[in-house]
Amino acid sequence: MAANGSAQRISREALYRAVWSEPIKTVAARLDISDVALAKTCRKHLVPIPPRGHWAKVQSGKRVFRPALPARGLGMPDLVFPGRGRYWRQSIPDAELIEAEIPPPPEFPEPIDELVARVSRLVGKVTMVRDLRVPHGLVAGLLRREEDARKRYSYRSDRPLFASPFEQRRLRILSSIFAALGRCGMKGTLSGNDPSDFGAHIGEQYVGFHLDHPHQRGRSGYRTSEELVRPATEKLVLRIAASYEGLQGIRSEWLDQPGDRVESHLQQIVVSLIVLGEMRYRFGEQHRFEWLTNRKADLIEQARRQREEEARRVQERRIRAEKARVDRLLGEALALRQARDIRAYVEEVRAISNGSGNTLPAELEAWSAWALAQAARIDPVLSGAYLRGITDEERDSEGETCQAGSR
Repeated sequence: MAANGSAQRISREALYRAVWSEPIKTVAARLDISDVALAKTCRKHLVPIPPRGHWAKVQSGKRVFRPALPARGLGMPDLVFPGRGRYWRQSIPDAELIEAEIPPPPEFPEPIDELVARVSRLVGKVTMVRDLRVPHGLVAGLLRREEDARKRYSYRSDRPLFASPFEQRRLRILSSIFAALGRCGMKGTLSGNDPSDFGAHIGEQYVGFHLDHPHQRGRSGYRTSEELVRPATEKLVLRIAASYEGLQGIRSEWLDQPGDRVESHLQQIVVSLIVLGEMRYRFGEQHRFEWLTNRKADLIEQARRQREEEARRVQERRIRAEKARVDRLLGEALALRQARDIRAYVEEVRAISNGSGNTLPAELEAWSAWALAQAARIDPVLSGAYLRGITDEERDSEGETCQAGSR
């Protein structure tokens, strides 16, 4: 089991081993979810769990049956995210990704032709329903909403949406496809009260498809006089939205042709929907691996450039600091010479003044005291300014060491 931020990512194999190694409540507590949620996750991902009384038999030394882990469901992931509402957190934060070990690339040894053959066996024969007296639940709901709308709005009574032979045929095809998907454990979907676009949930993958007249430019919930009596012989097209180049033998569009109508290919249509859902998962896993690999390489390169940039800035700071130290040293040397010049000047003035008798002794003493005080102030040795320079150098050195250590 591998943690990923606030979500737990577990392979089906690891989850299977966990729930057969200790009670499911113990496993669920470690994952911070309820045992009911964990059992639901296991059922969803075809991971068998021990039956009631299993652990009592184990404790009493009785033999127990442990079923094998079945193959991953079509369109279902191999990595499981237990718990409800966690699927949006599947991405790995950059801070974790740069240190994480990326698993090897996903492998799908089953070639496309074998996948098609397996799905074809699963789907079996798909026949067209004869009428809409007992349609699929989704189609029944569509017809029920249409009937309610016609009763509620009088202007709709003479403009039924699905009464024409063309519409009846379209809904029969749709009902047949949805029923076949349901027998395979998949789900159909539709939205709106007059749709031409539908979908199929293949595991956790969604595959959309379009079923309508080739020249239909959208549906507005209204029928013209011609559309109210549109015959069943009018052309239909079924087009699957998810198609991938290079998938040999996977058809994604069926258009009515003389002697070859869309309903003649119902089995092939359902097989293509399921196969494309599985391939959508496979391509997604390959894309995710490539993205993680490239993203980690980018993060490593960014970190390398940041280290180089920081090293360059540190070097520039050191050069500036060294220049500042030298400039200060030269300034201190100049200040020392100036202090010495002032003292020498004072001595010279005192010597000359004392010999000439032109300057009063009190004034000379006051001026001498002031001049010598100025010399003492600028003298870096007497003022200790040179020692402050040494302390600043030590502080700068310690600061650079701390910055380097934090990195």
